[in-house]
Amino acid sequence: MILGMTVIISYINVVHVWMFEEVPSWAFALVFLILIYYIISGGFRTVNGVSFLSVLLTYWLLFDLIYAMKYAEFTNLLPIFDHSILDILKGVKDNSLTMIGFEMILMFYPFIKDAKTSQKYAHGGALTTTLLTVFIYLVTLGFYSQKQLVLTIWPTLTMTSVVELPFIQRFEYIEISWWAIVIIPNMTISLWAASRGFKRLFNVQQKYPLWGMSIIILLINIFVFDMDSLYILNKIINPYGLYFICLYLPLLLLIIYTKKLRKRL
Repeated sequence: MILGMTVIISYINVVHVWMFEEVPSWAFALVFLILIYYIISGGFRTVNGVSFLSVLLTYWLLFDLIYAMKYAEFTNLLPIFDHSILDILKGVKDNSLTMIGFEMILMFYPFIKDAKTSQKYAHGGALTTTLLTVFIYLVTLGFYSQKQLVLTIWPTLTMTSVVELPFIQRFEYIEISWWAIVIIPNMTISLWAASRGFKRLFNVQQKYPLWGMSIIILLINIFVFDMDSLYILNKIINPYGLYFICLYLPLLLLIIYTKKLRKRL
């Protein structure tokens, strides 16, 4: 739920600042939450179909990065390996939100047909996502200097403003609008997984925890939505993501192997 809430609030904040400043944030949140509830109500097949369609429809956004490479100075990446291990770990913690989400497979693994034979595709998808993330980071770091990165709130989005087409004046408006297709599956999968977990733990219908989480997200957008709240939310979830990946998942694997070993004995 926290991941989905962070994603929706972050995207609404971008839309609110860049495009529709006078429209209240709760209006955007209400539209997204109604759409997400409709998708989740269709079952996991619908959630999977929307996610697959999102991948097909958004790969053209890589054009922005290729266009921005003309203005990149990759000497900005130098010198390499001039930071301590502690500095690198701090950077990993601050960017863990970008990498988390793969753990959702723990929730929808039982829904995968021939799951064991599909592992190579799952690893291939995770590898592709990781390589795309690295590519985005490299282009962004090459496009901006270190001082510019400190002063820029949304560097990757701001970078798209250099795209010039004869029939479009503000290409970043298309970028932001189309990015909703990327955001919707992220919100849908995280809220589906959270509501599914409530259903399994407390033996209730999945729609009830989904209603509750949607109302909480909507209330947050109504009463406490601002840049400071978003900053605090990111500060909360970034350490959570790092601890979840590095501590919880290995511990969960150890518990599972221990139980299997006890059964064999």
